[in-house]
Amino acid sequence: MADCLSKKGKKVTVVEALPNILPMLDDDVSKTIEEMLLDHISLFTNFFATEIKTIKDHVSEIIIKNRDTNKEQSISTDLLIIAAGTKPEITLAKQIGCEIGETGGIKVNNRSETSIPDVYAVGDCTEYKEYITQKPLPIGLGSIAVRQGIAAGVNAAGGDYTLPKGALQTFTSDFFNIQIAAVGPSTSYLESFEMVSGKHNGSSLPEYFPGGKPIMMKTMVDVESGKILSAQAVGENAAQRINSYATAMLGNLTIDEFRKLETAYAPPVAPTLDVVTITADIAYMKQQRKKKK
Repeated sequence: MADCLSKKGKKVTVVEALPNILPMLDDDVSKTIEEMLLDHISLFTNFFATEIKTIKDHVSEIIIKNRDTNKEQSISTDLLIIAAGTKPEITLAKQIGCEIGETGGIKVNNRSETSIPDVYAVGDCTEYKEYITQKPLPIGLGSIAVRQGIAAGVNAAGGDYTLPKGALQTFTSDFFNIQIAAVGPSTSYLESFEMVSGKHNGSSLPEYFPGGKPIMMKTMVDVESGKILSAQAVGENAAQRINSYATAMLGNLTIDEFRKLETAYAPPVAPTLDVVTITADIAYMKQQRKKKK
């Protein structure tokens, strides 16, 4: 919405209660995006909206408070959009005795089946496992919901379709001409792992070829096993680059195996070594150094 309103020539301010504008990404990646956003909008992170003031039944002013300092300030506005998240609708499921999971969603297995045999549930009302941590995950991505729908439909019709052992949470977005994508949990959800990161700022084309666009990539790797835990990207074709990491994670490739991926190369199209594998190289070298200690 901020992107659309800004394109219409409106002055836009975003107030976010959490410390980062994109809490599904690591702090450093989110901060990089925030710096890019400041060219387009005003941004307040770690602020609560505490009061809405009106004049003749029309919004005129928002009072916001810093969560750390409790300092208040005012923002004048004539349009307010509230995005406060969603909760799963589980009334029917509870009435018929379906098990409700820790996150408040209907608990389903890898066949999209509830705790009641031959009763299926999919999408935002459900809870499934996260792929890396195997912890309960509320489903909120359309891509996962579609897969669940396929499973539910096939199995309800007598077939046999199973989902992976967890949801990878592969997602992407594009706003203010900034492409972002990620797969796996953010670092704050990976505290049970001893891990290292690989991070690289590269280009979509070789350095010697004109027209390249910047790309930033980051990946987290388990020190002991070399397992890829997550990856995040900002820049040109971020989604397709993250899809490569999602494939590696689903296929249980180690970072050593994945860093040797042979990517397509032609100067007008792509560099010899893509930022995908360079990032993996950096993570692998750090993992090996830490593993030897």
